Amino acid sequence: TAGETAPQAQPAAQGTQSRELALPGAQAEPCCMGTEARTMVAVLEQFSQEETADEATYRQFSRMAPSRTAAAVLRELGRQAGLRAKELAAVHYLITGEEQRAAAAAVVVQPQLSYRAMLRERYHAAVCNGFNYARAEEGTADPCLQRILERFSAENYAAADRLLRLLMQAQ
Repeated sequence: TAGETAPQAQPAAQGTQSRELALPGAQAEPCCMGTEARTMVAVLEQFSQEETADEATYRQFSRMAPSRTAAAVLRELGRQAGLRAKELAAVHYLITGEEQRAAAAAVVVQPQLSYRAMLRERYHAAVCNGFNYARAEEGTADPCLQRILERFSAENYAAADRLLRLLMQAQ
């Protein structure tokens, strides 16, 4: 009829979103990688920079290894650090919607460092990284971020164990 107005059509995505928000427990804010995770962005960026530097450092130190097996372990530890850096960049995007700036791979070259001293330095770095990831995991209420940080902590402690085994073999 002439006096009635037709209901305005909602875009399909908006209609779907409002139906999803009507579900029990639904929130407009994502339950993961949302507001709770935003407080950790600067910490995650620092972790990403450290992982990028660790990747380059392991690659460099693999050339010092006394055997192919030890070199392969060090290269693998570097590859794992690089994967964590990439995952942290993806997490950054999930939280902020922005691309993370590429971290510079700063490798501190210590020419007087022996192979054993390098293993010692890397062991302590891996343990500290594991501890720092565990502290960060405890410091966020975001469940998805907690899972990732807990996994990264475990991976760093596992890397420390591998470095300890390399050190045992170097004696």
